[in-house]
Amino acid sequence: MLEDSESLRSFLYDNAPLQLCNFTIKNGRFGMQPALPFNSSHEISLDHINVQQIFTAGNIIEDSLQLQYIDVSQRSNIRGLVTWRVTVQNDLPYQASALLEWADLPANKKATTEQAFDLSEFCTNRDQALRTARFLMSTRRRVTKTVSFKTIPDALSVQPGSYIRVITEASTYNSASNGAITDAGTLVSVTTVKDGTYDALVYDPTTQTVVETPLTISGNAVTDSKFNGTLFTLLGGNTDYGVYQIEELTLDDAGLVSISAVEVPTDASGVSIVAKDVLTPSNFAVLE
Repeated sequence: MLEDSESLRSFLYDNAPLQLCNFTIKNGRFGMQPALPFNSSHEISLDHINVQQIFTAGNIIEDSLQLQYIDVSQRSNIRGLVTWRVTVQNDLPYQASALLEWADLPANKKATTEQAFDLSEFCTNRDQALRTARFLMSTRRRVTKTVSFKTIPDALSVQPGSYIRVITEASTYNSASNGAITDAGTLVSVTTVKDGTYDALVYDPTTQTVVETPLTISGNAVTDSKFNGTLFTLLGGNTDYGVYQIEELTLDDAGLVSISAVEVPTDASGVSIVAKDVLTPSNFAVLE
């Protein structure tokens, strides 16, 4: 007898993380793919992640890139209470639970938020239950952003579950690099600005406009008199070489491929940090 009904999409989305997988969509088809890198023996791998394709401004459709950071409240450290089912021969099964905490947090900074992971409907293995809890806690702590963009389908060799590298550039704001340019062209700022050409935001009080423009400074003064009497802030460039795993890949009506992917945090050697957490029980304290 069917007591409850649930959409397939909701079922897969809710249960994929409990299987160490990601919910995926490929051309409208729902599915699941392993969320952690694995080797030829289908075991979780701590090898360098080999990305299958690199995306830059050259193959990302202009103005289609969207980088979304996960809210900080959703990335806080938590305590995980995981429950699984224990079966005994010739007896009724019963539930067992364990509470996991991050071992690297000092006593005065222990997580106070507790989240329950109920695996009792399908999991009867303690090691698998603890591994799943480590994965869910690490994902919440390590993963900070998702990305989506459009690209052309030519020579596209990826699918949901594939690892890609997305190289993006951004201008960063530094409050210490603000100042004013006097009517004589000299700089008035908290810090001394070295000679050179900088990307800057310049505000003109007379027209109340802000423009982004190169600003050449020599001898603590601007070389172009048109910037006299304005306010400025110097911009610093930041290039991100993040690794992502594709979750959704669809072909739209315009013939472009839309890709949505989630960040895969890696260390200096290119190894998945979440995979290291999952395979390192000593990173967690377990109370049973």
